[in-house]
This record gives sequence, C-alpha cells and structure tokens, in this order.
Amino acid sequence: MAASEVVAALKGATKGLLFPSESDEPIDVFEWPATGTLDEATVVKLGEEDPRIKVKRISLEDLFGNLVTTSSSDSPDEQEQAARFKQVLDVLNEHLSDIRVFRVGQVELNYYVVGTTKTGKWAGIVAAATET
Repeated sequence: MAASEVVAALKGATKGLLFPSESDEPIDVFEWPATGTLDEATVVKLGEEDPRIKVKRISLEDLFGNLVTTSSSDSPDEQEQAARFKQVLDVLNEHLSDIRVFRVGQVELNYYVVGTTKTGKWAGIVAAATET
C-alpha cells in the first residue's frame, strides 16, 4: 500500500474525531520522509516544534488505553468514541510498523504517533492536547 493510501486511511479513521483533553482538538495526519533515526530530536524537527521543548516517549497503550476502553456505565456517545479510537488504532497497526509515540510539551502539548510505512516513509497522527 502506498504511503498516500496510508494517509487516506488515517484521514478517514480520524475524520471528525476530537482528541479528548481540556481543549478537545481535531487529530491531524502527516507523512514525513524517513531520514536518519526516528527519535525525539527527529520528531521535534519534522513536527516543527520548539527545540527546547520537553519530549518523552510513551507507549501506544499509555496513549490509547483509556481511549478504547468502555464500561457498561458509558453513554452511547462514549462507547461510539471508544469504537472510533479503536478503529484509528487498528488502521495504525495495519499500515505502520515500528510505531512510536512521542509526548511533546507539558501543558500545551502534542502527541505524535509515528510509524514506518511499507514504502519506507514515516506517517502517523498528531493530536494536540491541553493537560493541566
């Protein structure tokens, strides 16, 4: 599958979906040329973040765990949102390998979920969040 198809699949899965935080922002999809090593410095550079900003690697489970989990007390809207995030996670896992998650910032931050496409590029999603 071409990288542009990966982007299209991710855009379809994230369309209209807001990342839950104090700011509830839309999720963006990106594709980057794979040059060098996929690490904190690379994400800061390609994501055009402030180079002085704090970056931390977290697991996919840390980011998506609560987003895809439901309980019987959840409203239908909450259950639908969890199903949508499960779909996003499925698309990421289906189309990307070596997926890494970077938490960039502290209060106003971005979560980058980046993996390698079958064509060797990097692609993924970025979600802005406000966490106080």
